[in-house]
Amino acid sequence: MQALRGRIGSFAAVEPNQDVVGQLKAAIAATNAPAHHFATLEAALRDDGPAYDLVIAIHVMDHIFELNELFATLRSRLSRQGMIFMVVHNPGSLLARVLGQRWPPYCPQHPQLFTPKGVSCLARRYGMAVVNEGRTWNRFSLAMILNHFSIPSGALGSIPLLAPLGNRYYILKAQE
Repeated sequence: MQALRGRIGSFAAVEPNQDVVGQLKAAIAATNAPAHHFATLEAALRDDGPAYDLVIAIHVMDHIFELNELFATLRSRLSRQGMIFMVVHNPGSLLARVLGQRWPPYCPQHPQLFTPKGVSCLARRYGMAVVNEGRTWNRFSLAMILNHFSIPSGALGSIPLLAPLGNRYYILKAQE
């Protein structure tokens, strides 16, 4: 958000995970920009306010079945210089390679898995360009990993971890 300061008039943040909504709302409030939080991307698209300069979609695009239809609508809700910041699962990550078919995003709830080439093609189709991309760092507890492998966490469960596991971010910008 700091890199975009001064260039954003209105933005929408889409975060369906209720466990982190408080953190997201605090980050939004710190920007002093007209912003709205939505639990779904569809709700953000139904909003009849001004065009968005930025749409933040964290682990939202992975769950979209009708991606082309939704992306066309999303693009129409952006301002002329609008941007989309999206965080998605990375099928090329070390975590995906190590876990193989046990990697959680390989499931029916994730009909979309994005690669850098795929995101670039999608962006071009809708008059946008990928202006930045990279790996994200995840914050989670050791208990989350141990529970995934059915290992009791005990006292170790509360140990916080920070690691670049399995996700990528992309910033797409509308082209004139």
